Amino acid sequence: MVSKGIGLKTRLRWLTWGALVAAAAIRVAIATNQFWLDEIWSLGIARNLHSPLEVLTRVHLDNNHHLNTLWLYVCGLQTHWFVYRLPSLAAGIGTVILAERICRRWGERTACFATLLTGSSYLLIVYATEARGYALAGFFALTAFLALERYLARGSLAGLLLFWTCAILGLLSHLTYFYFYIAAGFWSLIQLLRQRTGWLNVLRRVAYCHLVPLLGLASLYAIDLRQMQSGGGPNFSLADVVRQTTAVALGVVAVGPAAWISAGIVSVAGSIGLAVLWKRDSALAAFFAVVIVVSPAAALMLRPPDVLFIRYFYINILFYLLLLAVLLSWISEAHPFGKLPAWLAVTAIVTVNSFQTMQMLRAGRGDYLGLLQYMELQSRESIVHIGSDHDFRNDQVIGFYAKHVRGDRPIQYHRQNAWPSGGPEWIILSQGEFPEVVAAAGHRYDLVRVAPSAALTGITWGLYHKV
Repeated sequence: MVSKGIGLKTRLRWLTWGALVAAAAIRVAIATNQFWLDEIWSLGIARNLHSPLEVLTRVHLDNNHHLNTLWLYVCGLQTHWFVYRLPSLAAGIGTVILAERICRRWGERTACFATLLTGSSYLLIVYATEARGYALAGFFALTAFLALERYLARGSLAGLLLFWTCAILGLLSHLTYFYFYIAAGFWSLIQLLRQRTGWLNVLRRVAYCHLVPLLGLASLYAIDLRQMQSGGGPNFSLADVVRQTTAVALGVVAVGPAAWISAGIVSVAGSIGLAVLWKRDSALAAFFAVVIVVSPAAALMLRPPDVLFIRYFYINILFYLLLLAVLLSWISEAHPFGKLPAWLAVTAIVTVNSFQTMQMLRAGRGDYLGLLQYMELQSRESIVHIGSDHDFRNDQVIGFYAKHVRGDRPIQYHRQNAWPSGGPEWIILSQGEFPEVVAAAGHRYDLVRVAPSAALTGITWGLYHKV
């Protein structure tokens, strides 16, 4: 019996390390694909700054993820865009490692499940390979969790200093870090009250925990957040975003019945997972309930955002995956017949996410450079004249990649209110369907190529040539 137990533990440990290596390799591979609009937009912001302080004092826009913009500013012009994604890549890989570390307290199987779920999560992969702030916010949230736990348990000064640091850096990574911080404040209060050391001592230690981060948040608000403007985007309804976000937790990127079914499964599994965790540690269960459900719900009710995206719930899904690992591990261990369904569930989730990841490996975030290169080679005129259905979206992307096109013909983008009298030679559609033929400026345009992009990121381009 002893040798069998040791053998199982060893197999789980090897599977965990294999999943970590695979998660890192996939993220490195995907981080090499082409830049897309949001990253190009962020890089443009960074290139217009004159000093690092202007990351806070000059750009009051929600697309300015402060730490990421600072990194882009420091990097300057790079021919290899992979460099711009290094902080997100490191944070994304580190997130999987920290997930395993956090869940190891519940046993080898829970740590293994957490590694498999976070390592294969398509949502986590997307934002670990993009020059944005979401992966950084998730990494600092997990690190802050461990640091705060250490301080609450042992009064560790090192833990307190690390929590302060992660809280500040998390808020500078992306404001959705605040979902975690609300839960962390609630958790710290419960934990300190449970120690029964008196109200005065509880208030003193709560102040130690949160005075510095709150002062940092207040400073950030005074300098930047109170002037922040929305960069805009598609107008998705709250119900659609919540349903699709819930489904994405399992790797299902869809609308309609598939999204509803997945959202239902996620909700039921989350409720049972909280009940299981409550029996082990009620304070920790309350923390997970707040970070996954209560804090985003409260934020949406108190101040609904101008635009809403699935990626705004990155941190909530990250912690949900840890809770799911706890639940599946409990199912596996609670009953002799529980191992098979638990492992089947993990396998199914990894497989569903892998389908999306394979699409990302094939299509990336679009093939903007490839289409521009094709236009330069196939143009009948000495200048490549291009129009599109969305000036803001496509003008920035074309301007970014035009400098990298090999060939003698210059590329000129014409905004919709300034098309040539006969229309541009090429038209790019980036919204809706792509019919075989479109009419514009009194001419017929035939569809010649479609460059798809993966789900949740990138822009799909349909390229049309004037007959």
